[in-house]
Amino acid sequence: RTETLPDGYAVYDRSFDIADEDAQRAVREMCERPCAPTERGRQAGERRCTADDITFRSVQCLPASLEAWLQSQHNLPYPLAGDSIHTYIKEFVAESKQFEQYVGFDAQGKVRWMRVRFTTNLDNRIGAADVEPHRNRWTRFVVERNSLAPETANKAFHTSALWVRAETEVRIKGTTIIGAVISCAVAMVSVFVFIRNLLIAVYVVFNVLCVVLTLAFFMFVLCGWTFGAVEAVGIIVFVGFSVDYVVHLAEAYNQSTKLTRKERVQEALGQVAVALLSAGSTTLLAALLLLVADIQVFVRFGYVIIASTLFSLIYTLVMFSALLMVAGPRNPAPSLQGGAAPVAAYIWGAPVEDTGTGTGTGS
Repeated sequence: RTETLPDGYAVYDRSFDIADEDAQRAVREMCERPCAPTERGRQAGERRCTADDITFRSVQCLPASLEAWLQSQHNLPYPLAGDSIHTYIKEFVAESKQFEQYVGFDAQGKVRWMRVRFTTNLDNRIGAADVEPHRNRWTRFVVERNSLAPETANKAFHTSALWVRAETEVRIKGTTIIGAVISCAVAMVSVFVFIRNLLIAVYVVFNVLCVVLTLAFFMFVLCGWTFGAVEAVGIIVFVGFSVDYVVHLAEAYNQSTKLTRKERVQEALGQVAVALLSAGSTTLLAALLLLVADIQVFVRFGYVIIASTLFSLIYTLVMFSALLMVAGPRNPAPSLQGGAAPVAAYIWGAPVEDTGTGTGTGS
């Protein structure tokens, strides 16, 4: 990129020379099938296709059409020796508009690049893991063709929007787990700092992990989605999304002055349960609008938001409440002043003597 060309500029292969007859043959042969997928082709002497061969439905090949045009319009053979090939290609493209995007010229009118377009039967929606074998076959095909081509046409490469999407998904997968772990760790530290109780922080993160795992089960098993950008965002972002519900109940429990775990849970639910349900309801109503969108990414995102909200509410109001009632800390978090015992209480929520508050054992 430069200041005058902010979008960048092309770097051409200077060794490419379509005026070379061998280069013209190499580009023409790039359009040919390496094997015979049909019985008719095999009867003509071509070998049978194997699982390692590429397959395609159709090909748009400028050299093949140029060869027929030269013979019919100018009675000339292909390949054509000399620099006159540049002029004929330019004349051919001017008449055949469908090939305008298949060749490029420099300021002097010489061919700088050519491309061939293959149409395959691959579904654009297939997962990244299924794309990799097909991309490897095309890589082997191009490498084999380059090895047989002269230096003037031996740097061909292949590309596809499907390859790009698959590579993006592979990289997203590799970072999703790391991102989710970091999100959970940050959530645990944040809850511990603000609630001042390590045991509750551990319970909160456990609750979040249950929500995320259930969300993954919903997306990949129940819905049958393949792992993509929306799913990766759902797993990472909704770690923080699901913390929002459980942390309110955790804070209300931690601030309760009741003596038993059951009483503290009841008081906490009385304070925040209605607010949590109201917040979840507004989120669900807003997410419903995404389900009628024309863009499928928004539709999936809407399903993920709805599922994450429902799972967060269920786990928070049912599982997390039951967990606190059975094994929650018994005392509010005390001050750090006063020696080792208050520090232990700060971390675990254990009873502390002489704090001036009740120290009931609870049940």
